[in-house]
Amino acid sequence: MGNKYKVDRVLNLQGLLCPRPGILASRALEEMAQGDILEIIANDKNSRQLFASICKKHSYKLLEFQDEPGRLRVYIKK
Repeated sequence: MGNKYKVDRVLNLQGLLCPRPGILASRALEEMAQGDILEIIANDKNSRQLFASICKKHSYKLLEFQDEPGRLRVYIKK
């Protein structure tokens, strides 16, 4: 599946379980500039809910979830 976003940072969180992906994603977003896009690659079963919650809490824009075999790509705009 092609990437349609100009990604500023990629965070590979495969193999990590909650709450670690949320902590690392939040930390990465805090370090990024306003308007930057973070691509997250994760495979924890709670990833959708976790990243949606982070976006809502911090007013980040959840651009898209892309399902792939065995993993999920998440695009978030700060």
